[in-house]
Amino acid sequence: MKKGELFKRMVDDVGDLDVSVLAVPSNHRVNRVLAARLIRIANGLLEGEGTGSDDGVPTNFYKGTSSAIATWLHKNSDDYPHAIKRITAYINRAGKTLSAADRQRLEAAKDKLRKLYGKSARTAGVEDLAKKLGVKLDLLKGRHYWTISRIVVPPEARSQGAGSQVMKAICADADAVDATVSLTPSTDFGGTSVARLVRFYKQFGFVENRGRNKEFAISESMYRLPKGL
Repeated sequence: MKKGELFKRMVDDVGDLDVSVLAVPSNHRVNRVLAARLIRIANGLLEGEGTGSDDGVPTNFYKGTSSAIATWLHKNSDDYPHAIKRITAYINRAGKTLSAADRQRLEAAKDKLRKLYGKSARTAGVEDLAKKLGVKLDLLKGRHYWTISRIVVPPEARSQGAGSQVMKAICADADAVDATVSLTPSTDFGGTSVARLVRFYKQFGFVENRGRNKEFAISESMYRLPKGL
């Protein structure tokens, strides 16, 4: 077995677990330490171990005000996609442990970041389509790597193909520039179930980021390679 392969398999296995079910008797210190380590791995918080973590921010950084978060990320990130990806990765890692107030504060920080970087950092064509259809979309574009941090179809527009139209447009644009698109299905914005969302995204060529399809450079739970790759 190649060096590092065992650890990668461990991370794959942990990634398939619901870490909330890890319960260890309090008097078993070794087991508690191991369980804590597994949880940290699953949440992508270990440095330099292929978990896609981003620990280049000060301690308790994301507990600051939305303005402070936006200003620091603007000054200390490579570009707009990098800045947004850092805060989005934190939100994804926190998951359901993040309070509604904290989530709102972090979303406000995203809005401030968009203003700091300017509208040119966003995808006008696809966003125009999304706006026309009433779909809320946050699409972050790097040179070869795009992230959909939010796509929300309003209740009145569901089952009418609005979400599919936007996804088709995103995939077509990504294929044109050989970009990989990633996302993490979530019920935070009105979806009925993660499983249903996974099935929906698979229609457009997305795969789950685990097992034989695991890409350690991608922190999101699903991704789509451009056609031809």
